[in-house]
Amino acid sequence: MTGASTIHEQDGLQGVTPGRMNVMRGYLALCTVLVVAAELAIAGGAFSTGLLLDGAAVLLLFSNRWHVAPGGTQAPPDALSSACAVLALLPIMRLLSVTMPHKNIPEMGWYVAIGLPMLLVLIPLMGEQERLRTMLRIRGKVLSQGAIALLGIPLGMLAYAIAQPKPLQDGPLLNNPVVAFIVLTIFTGLMEEILFRGLLPDAAERFFGPMTGMLGASVVFAVFNLGGGLWFAIFALYYGFMFSLIVRRTGSLVGVTIAHGLLNTGLLVIWPQVWG
Repeated sequence: MTGASTIHEQDGLQGVTPGRMNVMRGYLALCTVLVVAAELAIAGGAFSTGLLLDGAAVLLLFSNRWHVAPGGTQAPPDALSSACAVLALLPIMRLLSVTMPHKNIPEMGWYVAIGLPMLLVLIPLMGEQERLRTMLRIRGKVLSQGAIALLGIPLGMLAYAIAQPKPLQDGPLLNNPVVAFIVLTIFTGLMEEILFRGLLPDAAERFFGPMTGMLGASVVFAVFNLGGGLWFAIFALYYGFMFSLIVRRTGSLVGVTIAHGLLNTGLLVIWPQVWG
């Protein structure tokens, strides 16, 4: 209880009335629904509608001070501002991926072009809090983190069996499994694990509790994988929630990050070449 009280003191949530807490919860829930609706629109082919919804979500999230504390009343606590900033990264990531000029960029290069600017924002955000910063370290036994990492191999096989993507057309270098693993682990695995298993559930936990925070982050992660089809999104919900439980138990993102990189390498490079 002492640790939880300290967290609330730092974020300004201690002493917040139940009514005001419900207003903040409702605001975050509304913004999340808007982000999810944008993803559903884009997955359904309504790109213009999805981008408009994403833009509206960004504006709403970054103007939380005026909506949650209108008329110069008490300013929102740091926890709400932090949660809004983290949640805003989701529509920003989608806007970046949809609008960037990618015709002359190899497919594997898309992940670098999107992942690099996101990492430049995400890593400093993780570093602002000691309890999140420690997630980027190996905590516990190295062998246990290695065993977690190896989960990415069977998960990659299952992911390919569900989505069956075509082999990448990037030439021999980026289709090299070692090069692909490095690129995908850094610019998809690390980026998505920091966001969906680190920052997002941590922000949600402060308002909705640990289990709801993890499940909510996993559902949003699944929605962002609808591009692979409904069954792939359901699969993403399964392994995303499993990764969340692992991170909560071990306190480290290292094992699941490598597992995510192995999963994506198998899905996009190895298994399409073997079975495609």
